[in-house]
Amino acid sequence: MSVGVEWIMSMMPKKMSRPKNWHPKAGAAEDMIEQLVSGCPMQLPGAYLDLLRASNGGYADLSASPWAVDFWAAGDVMRLNQEYGVDSRAPNFLAFGSNLGEEVLAFKRCEGAQSGVFLLPWHEPNGEYALKVADSFERLIEAIVEDGM
Repeated sequence: MSVGVEWIMSMMPKKMSRPKNWHPKAGAAEDMIEQLVSGCPMQLPGAYLDLLRASNGGYADLSASPWAVDFWAAGDVMRLNQEYGVDSRAPNFLAFGSNLGEEVLAFKRCEGAQSGVFLLPWHEPNGEYALKVADSFERLIEAIVEDGM
């Protein structure tokens, strides 16, 4: 686990000091995470699953792109991919949140658990316009920690 993920895992149950920009939610139950994993068309990054255990969704402002992150709850991921057309218009991606603007945050399916984090247009998801904003989910978490301290 990276320092960023360890921080998220440790700060939730103990109410330790957390970055000012991070607004967590209660952690997901293990059965919710198992349901997401079993219904997911790709292997999800371990750090992402760790985040869901600590905070089933959550929000943070960032000082660089993607400017904000709003992680979806585990139980909403597959439904929102279908509702927003990510699964049909950008089938090589799996959205897991948004930047509260015009883009969704997504993993690239073919990269599996090693996927970087990409932005896709919210209303017209299309892999051709995917913009990589982090080399890994861990790096996105580290950006939250760095920006909030």
